[in-house]
Amino acid sequence: MRFFFMDSKKGQLLALSLCWCFVQSVLLYLNGVNTQGESLRFIREANFLHEQGHFSSPVYFLYLSEIVLMYISQYVFSGYALVIIIQLLFNFIGLRMMYNYLSEICRPYIALLSCFLLIICIPYQLYNTFLYTESIFFSLTIIYTIFLLRKTSFKIVDIIQLLLFIVLLALTRPTGLFFIAATCVYLFWVTKGKWHSWIRYCMLLGVPVLGLLLINQVMKSGGGMDSIKPFSEGHVICDIPTRTISTDSFAHDAPLISLIQFIIRHPVEFLQLSLQKSITFFGLYRNYYSLPHNTILVLFFFPLYIGILIRFFWKKRQTAAKDYFIYSLILIFWMAVVFSCDEWHNRFFLTLTPFLIITNAIGFFSQKNHTDFKSGSFIER
Repeated sequence: MRFFFMDSKKGQLLALSLCWCFVQSVLLYLNGVNTQGESLRFIREANFLHEQGHFSSPVYFLYLSEIVLMYISQYVFSGYALVIIIQLLFNFIGLRMMYNYLSEICRPYIALLSCFLLIICIPYQLYNTFLYTESIFFSLTIIYTIFLLRKTSFKIVDIIQLLLFIVLLALTRPTGLFFIAATCVYLFWVTKGKWHSWIRYCMLLGVPVLGLLLINQVMKSGGGMDSIKPFSEGHVICDIPTRTISTDSFAHDAPLISLIQFIIRHPVEFLQLSLQKSITFFGLYRNYYSLPHNTILVLFFFPLYIGILIRFFWKKRQTAAKDYFIYSLILIFWMAVVFSCDEWHNRFFLTLTPFLIITNAIGFFSQKNHTDFKSGSFIER
């Protein structure tokens, strides 16, 4: 039996919209607007901005989007309804763009199913009811990725557009900086034979180095970012110490150097912690979650893992530039956890949810035989 929405794009969008409205309404009804936890930091900074005209620490510029939005909502509209409305709006825009993109390169029902999977991923959607940075950040990463993958040329104006978008990501969450490296990997592959080799290799190697230096400066600015504490106290889940290792002689004023010092002086402890963090990051298991909760996470995400592994080791298919972009994101977020700690509720991992779905949809159901879009020409002034 076939339903009407399987036969037309308009019907499918209607079905997705109704499903999305139902899920968001239920989450809002059951949870209300969450103003606790990390929300308190941003509420405090919005108040600080109102009273002092600046942030308490420069690090909060990396959360600028959410804080300014909260500032406007609180002091112009006397509440946080505007924040939730905008979060939901961006969430829906991201969903719509994901559907449109997948429907162009896959069969329509695959695009429908993929977006439906994202809608029913409750841990992902739940952040639409939180005054956290995640909701807008999750949505912006989808919008940026589709914007990037749709590009048919990479002239100066296109690069400027991408840079401005990445700045917006970085001003929403610090992990927005990770998209710089992933974008460099994507451009490196998609411009092969189009840009001069020295430009491609300088971009691939130089930009991530500059990114690391920027991250080093952000960590030095304070604001709760301590690069060595997760290692000296054995954090697997952030802020939960499991051991004590002396780091008194380390260069605490140079966060990246102190990390290198720890790896050199305590290689066994570093490898043990790395393995534990990797299992926690990909395994998603939390001992404070209920058995049904952990089971649902496994049933939802592990089939996506299996699909990615099959695609990765399937020698008969050609890896496309968009695959390298998504694989790079997975690797970068994974390494970020290895070199810091994992979050209590899988927030770092959840950023990857739509990309896990997208790469499986494209890999197994693309009607374009995994070929890339036409990538433009040399940089033109």
